[in-house]
Amino acid sequence: MYEKKIEDIVLSICGTLLMAIGIQCFLEPAHLVAGGVTGIGIMLNAFTSAQLGFPTPLWLVNAVLNLPLFLAAWKMQGGRFV
Repeated sequence: MYEKKIEDIVLSICGTLLMAIGIQCFLEPAHLVAGGVTGIGIMLNAFTSAQLGFPTPLWLVNAVLNLPLFLAAWKMQGGRFV
């Protein structure tokens, strides 16, 4: 049981790392937009760079926009689900 939890955590970290590498190395430099919160972050980054002269960090947009989603999931599904 304990080994399964460790395996799940390691696989989640590996998947997150691969997703981050894909976004930072391919999507963002090519100005391609992914779906969901990441896509909104890439669009906001491009908009603020062009209009305001400074980029919005993608990690910050992801954190700010995902936090309410995680809190809503926690409230609706419970802590074990999240």
